[in-house]
Amino acid sequence: MSMPLIKLFQPLKNCSIGIWKIQENLSELIQLSENLYEKELLETSNTERKKQRIISRLLLAKMLDVSSVSISYDENRKPFIKVQNCFFSISHTSEFVVVSLSSEKNTGVDIEKLTNRILRIESRFISNHDAKILDSFIDKLEAKY
Repeated sequence: MSMPLIKLFQPLKNCSIGIWKIQENLSELIQLSENLYEKELLETSNTERKKQRIISRLLLAKMLDVSSVSISYDENRKPFIKVQNCFFSISHTSEFVVVSLSSEKNTGVDIEKLTNRILRIESRFISNHDAKILDSFIDKLEAKY
């Protein structure tokens, strides 16, 4: 089974972003992950959260070119990877998981389901330049899916 990676791209020299469309059931993801993330699955009973946890780790491992990752949390609950010198951010909706990864500095990413409410307030959290890039990306996604 191959990973349904929508896009893996590098917007900056030392930063990459990966996006995964969630299409698998939990059993398929457990099989795909070779049951490496069994401990993380015990931390929640919600099936959607379990799927998001597995996918975020599979996506991070793919982006770091390693077989698996172990995410730990500091005293402020900020996630980190012990053996990798990197910064990352994870966000998800019911349909997508997105990971931002940087080798140089803190990074952040947020994914939201596009609703009329979000579109009405987008100018509060996104620049005109970034809005144009986002609109272009959305157009490409809508054409593909």
